[in-house]
Amino acid sequence: MKKWILASLAILIVIPAALYLALPFLASKAVESWLSEQGFDDPHFDVAYPTNRELLIKQLEVTKNTPDRHSTLKAGPVTLHYRPLRLLFSGTFERITIPEASLVISTKDLNQSENIANTEASAFAVELANFLPSFWIEQTPAAEILIGQLTTTLQLGSRPDIKLVGNIALQNQQLFSRVEGYYDAQPLARADLHFTANDRFSFSLLHDNQSVIDIEGRAVEDEKAILIAANHETNLAKAHELLWQIPGSIAQIIPGFTGALKGRAKISLQRTLTQDTTAWLQALSFEDSSKTNIVALSPLETIKVVNLNIETETQLTNDKGLQVQVTPKSKITALNLGNNDWHIDKLDFTTQSPITVNYFDKLTVSPFRISLAYKDAQFGVMTLASEPIELDIQSVDAAKQTFSAGYTLKELKVQLGKDPIPPFFAKGLFTFTPDTLKTSYFFVNEPLDIDLSGDLSYVINSKLLKTNWHLKEIPTNELPLKWRNYLPFKWPIDIQIGEGFYSQNGALSWWDGTLDGKINHLMRDLHVMYQKVAIEGINAKSTTFLRDKRIDEQGTLTVKQVEQGYSLQKLNAEYRINQLTSKDPIININALQAELLGGTLTATPFYTTFNDMNIRTDIEVSELSLNQLLQLENQPGLTGQGLLSGRIPLTYHQGKLAVKAGDIKAVQPGNIRYEPTDNVRQMGQNNQGLGIALNALSNFNYTTLSANANYQSNGDLLLQTQLSGSNPDWNKGQPVNFSINIEENLIQLMKSLQFADKLAEQLQHKKQ
Repeated sequence: MKKWILASLAILIVIPAALYLALPFLASKAVESWLSEQGFDDPHFDVAYPTNRELLIKQLEVTKNTPDRHSTLKAGPVTLHYRPLRLLFSGTFERITIPEASLVISTKDLNQSENIANTEASAFAVELANFLPSFWIEQTPAAEILIGQLTTTLQLGSRPDIKLVGNIALQNQQLFSRVEGYYDAQPLARADLHFTANDRFSFSLLHDNQSVIDIEGRAVEDEKAILIAANHETNLAKAHELLWQIPGSIAQIIPGFTGALKGRAKISLQRTLTQDTTAWLQALSFEDSSKTNIVALSPLETIKVVNLNIETETQLTNDKGLQVQVTPKSKITALNLGNNDWHIDKLDFTTQSPITVNYFDKLTVSPFRISLAYKDAQFGVMTLASEPIELDIQSVDAAKQTFSAGYTLKELKVQLGKDPIPPFFAKGLFTFTPDTLKTSYFFVNEPLDIDLSGDLSYVINSKLLKTNWHLKEIPTNELPLKWRNYLPFKWPIDIQIGEGFYSQNGALSWWDGTLDGKINHLMRDLHVMYQKVAIEGINAKSTTFLRDKRIDEQGTLTVKQVEQGYSLQKLNAEYRINQLTSKDPIININALQAELLGGTLTATPFYTTFNDMNIRTDIEVSELSLNQLLQLENQPGLTGQGLLSGRIPLTYHQGKLAVKAGDIKAVQPGNIRYEPTDNVRQMGQNNQGLGIALNALSNFNYTTLSANANYQSNGDLLLQTQLSGSNPDWNKGQPVNFSINIEENLIQLMKSLQFADKLAEQLQHKKQ
């Protein structure tokens, strides 16, 4: 009995003692077993037992090989604290402390055949739940793990290395880590991570101690799927700064900006990832609601600031594909747009209906409506103002990146002078391709009789702008009255426009700061009164040429009649004006012809500058009626028969008109008859010379009639006339030679003729 009791006591004492003595060995085996389970090859290490309940690994080095990478883990010293019972029954430690560790992962460059072989040989199935924080924490070999510095290096062959340096603390079922990231040995950013055993997590990416990305959420798993829900926020300015440090990143080709992206996302994943990744991706679903605010400075040469305030709803499902929707009231604002030729203070694009972009087999965009509002639009001397423009975006072809949009403007205000022009009604259609923006437009202004239509195109790559237009005929009889207050100049009060019509069409192009094009003008049946000169039946056709900074004009002009006490008829002219925008444009008259006194006046071609006119031309006179010429003298009883032709050299300089040595001759023999009044007859009786002249001119058949004309700038006209012939009714037809000098102030003559016409009109009016 005593022996049995002693044996039992020995067992009770020896077995616990043996187990206690075996604890260090069990601890090292637990470490070796855990490393093997993680896939590390041949995990051997040296252990020591510095104190009770501690295991010291002086140096740990293990490797792991997969078809595409080679990994090496080094750590030491590693101190493992354990409780005997916990180590015995669960094989886990109380605390693991590692002052320093390094993990180097090198990618392998496999050729295509090796990749195919490895893919076919590895029918893998990955449980994504094994990547959740709850699984990590559950699988850790200790309740508490402290790593002072863990350096993870990803070696990418020919590309720069990526290195992560940080610490890890696992305590109270929570994991904390702060990691510094390096790219090609240059520091990039820092990340703070926090995971819990119930799969809550938070992630913060920091740059220069400022937050770049913040994510906070939770993962929930069931038998088939893992659902992750998270709030996220991105500081876009810091993200741009961070990406700028990576060579070849998109940040180096887009301008800097500030702003934030905030939202909440949900993603559902199948628990098991198999070799059939297509099926796994098809089962994936994603939802995100985000708000984006971006401020970009000088994104283009012609825009100083762009501000985006956009809300989006994103969904990814197996039956509907990827769908992104921009919600109504999202807005894009551009500030201070323009260059030396045009300027807009503010431009707002606001969505009035959802914009839905869907990708399911192909990319589609639903029709939508946006409003366009602008402030202080200035184009040269023209200012525009209107209510917001409604744009209906239709015919969207995402594959070809084209769309069309209609627009309507009920009131478009245009200001050219001191007062705004009465509002226009406008409508049109935009079409957009990746290369070209085109628009057709239609403007109507009933108060001003304007009906304008045309189209415009802009080639984006070459920055080529083209436009052409057509202005329907405008009645000119009320044009000065309607337009007087809207012109940038004061309408001359001595110019009155009567009946007539004006129309216009043109085409312009703008490329690389250079303007090129032409404007065609058509004037029909226009009547104008200038001072006391009536101009009737004006018909003009001209073209304005625009080439860079030079403007020229070329055209033809016909006038039915000019009344100025005498009648100038069928005036025809061909002209060209060069360099209209210069200080002194040049006028070329290529052809000038008119009918006067029953004959024709033709000017030889001439040119002059506009500001300092200096005209030299010869007026060719052909078959003027002698009788009509004599009527200008307003001498009762004086008539004639015959035609005159000749040449009149004319000069005009510094506002002065002159004729020197003009020569006019009778084309053939003719007749002059003068039946003097009683007063003139009485004077002939008292003056023998005058009496002889009156008798000879009572029925004078001339054989020669010539006149030398000289006209001075003060209006004095001197006609030195040579007349030879005979009167068959007097002195037996004896030949007679006359030398007659006629001196007349032509300006006073014109005024007297105008006065006579005006007096006749008044007498006629009183008689009626």
